[in-house]
Amino acid sequence: MFRLLCFLVIVNVASGANIFAIFSTPSLSHQLVFQPIWRELSLRGHKVTVVTPNPLNDPTLTNLTEINVSHSYSIFSLQAFIDNSHLLPDKLMSISVGYFIKPIIESQLNYSDVLKILKDKNAHFDLVISEMFCAPAYGFAYKFNAPWVGMLSLPDVSTAAMAVGNPMHPVINPEGGLGYGKHLSFWQRVVSTYAHIRCILR
Repeated sequence: MFRLLCFLVIVNVASGANIFAIFSTPSLSHQLVFQPIWRELSLRGHKVTVVTPNPLNDPTLTNLTEINVSHSYSIFSLQAFIDNSHLLPDKLMSISVGYFIKPIIESQLNYSDVLKILKDKNAHFDLVISEMFCAPAYGFAYKFNAPWVGMLSLPDVSTAAMAVGNPMHPVINPEGGLGYGKHLSFWQRVVSTYAHIRCILR
């Protein structure tokens, strides 16, 4: 009798969430970090709708709906990042926003399956998950009146750390885009501090 009661309580309490996730960056290295998360959420009984340029395409994941935005790869240029890697992180981010991030996000938000969700007045999600630098995801959280969970596939991004109240010291943790190791010379410390201040003020 006790086991039956415990079983009924657990069954009553356990329920799956309806989750919307958007991982916009058209880069396999970014997507490989997030794919296991949406796969496991689906396997654990949650209904997951994910916008991604790298769908899993696994028909056994019955709770998973993937919106394939692989057309985003035609907009993104890794070579342009490499050509501008000498710039300070805030300047590189400004170039990235104008030339890559904005056009990629616009093309994904204007994709027919995404528009269908946006225009559906009855669409409801319990949670929104996205990369932290995908600002339109905040809009999805607002539209669905759902909590937002931001994730990063990159370490040492000071703007993301500040957004969650996790201060980073520019000498101990230099901005990842600078390419410095853990043992900085005096001038590297100066450049790291300068880059950090520019990121904060931009």
